[in-house]
This record gives sequence, structure tokens and C-alpha cells, in this order.
Amino acid sequence: MAKEAAANGFCREHSGVVSRVQGLEKTVAHNETETWAAIEKLRDAVNTIRNRPPAWVTAVISLLTFLLGISVTVATFAIRAAMMK
Repeated sequence: MAKEAAANGFCREHSGVVSRVQGLEKTVAHNETETWAAIEKLRDAVNTIRNRPPAWVTAVISLLTFLLGISVTVATFAIRAAMMK
């Protein structure tokens, strides 16, 4: 048995366990690679679905909303002043 262990590197009793552990290590590594690839694909899909406008569009809309608020306020004060006369 000692000669067989020296030739294979493992004894007969443990050779199956070692090969199963090595197979599990390969499976875990493969699944980890597939998982990260799936996460990257999901992230790309979410980014394309998100349909978010660029930052400059958001700034322009904010500016227009601000100007609309000011003009409505000025118009309201003008109407009230005209009604008071």
C-alpha cells in the first residue's frame, strides 16, 4: 500500500475524496464566473431600461420650472394689485 500511495500521491482510500473535492472546486469556480457574468448582464439590462435623461436635460427642466414659478407669482401679484385699484 505504501508503494501505491507513493506512485499516485494518494492512498486508495482517499483518492475518491480528493477527486470529488477537486471536482467541487472546479464547479465552484465555474459557477462563480457564471454568476458574475449574469450580474454584469443584469446591470447592463437595468441601465438600458432605466431610460434616464441626461443631466443637462434635468437642469433645463429645473430652470424652466423655476421661471414658471416666478412668472406665476409675479402675475398673481399683478392681478391682486389691479383688483385693489
